[in-house]
Amino acid sequence: MALAQEAYQARWQATGLPMVVLFIALEEEKNELDHRKLELSALGLGLIPLRRSLRQLAASCSLRPLKPLDATEAVREPKALLVDGYEVAVAYFRSGYWPQHFEGAWEARRVVELSEAVKCPSAPAQLAGMKKVQELLCQSCELMKFLPEEKAQMVSRTFGQQFDPSCDSPETKQAVQAAMTNPGDWVLKPQVEGSGELYFDEDIPRMLTSRSQDQLAEFILMERVRPPCTPSAVLGPDGKVVLRSAVAELGIFGAFVAAGSQVKCNKAVGHLLRSKGQQTKQGGVFVGNATVDVPFLVPRDVFWRSVLG
Repeated sequence: MALAQEAYQARWQATGLPMVVLFIALEEEKNELDHRKLELSALGLGLIPLRRSLRQLAASCSLRPLKPLDATEAVREPKALLVDGYEVAVAYFRSGYWPQHFEGAWEARRVVELSEAVKCPSAPAQLAGMKKVQELLCQSCELMKFLPEEKAQMVSRTFGQQFDPSCDSPETKQAVQAAMTNPGDWVLKPQVEGSGELYFDEDIPRMLTSRSQDQLAEFILMERVRPPCTPSAVLGPDGKVVLRSAVAELGIFGAFVAAGSQVKCNKAVGHLLRSKGQQTKQGGVFVGNATVDVPFLVPRDVFWRSVLG
């Protein structure tokens, strides 16, 4: 965030208003303590955090013309983002990932995007993380827009194939028929961020036959991934430790800041491990299906010997 603000200040003439990092969060936020840690870290670096919801921004944000410090730089009508008398250098989204977040607030999202504030994420970056883009990248013609053919083939071998069930292409029809015949090999996932309801087994044929084409476009049909099961120790409701068979999902946190083609930061900065019981189909920590876990690292030969029996 500090690097992003520095990049912003190095490009634009000051407006004279106090500069802030804007945290865009829900008004009733369940993960607030996580956000507050980041706010405290920002304060420690001399940044000023400002916290607003999208609905609050709808009533308080505006744009003001900006001038680049480099008079030779050609930028079409650059605008500063102003919120309650502050100039926003960085807009950090911790909401805006579900359709309900935008009720009465689409204009606020548009204004943030039109500004020169550094956005995390920008609208294109946010869309790039959606399941629809994952589905498109499963198509070799799309993947080869970003990678040479040889590398695209290597990368695609790691993909679980994904399809738009509303599409009428031969490949999609074949996948839908396979899911109707052997639904246990597939999962039907909604096009939302986080823990939307997933459909497995006998629910898949029911959904595929009962929904209209427009309704099916809200989903992605994906080959089911069956990760190895490992022992996981969890704290039960009675305060006792329970050892259970679980599957885990490891996410790596990365930090990336660039000013045009100049990369200022690109590194891994931590991890998050989520695990859930082997028989639990749905995901999500906050809805009670999974837990935040800690990896117990063992040598590779010991791990795989225990997993494979």
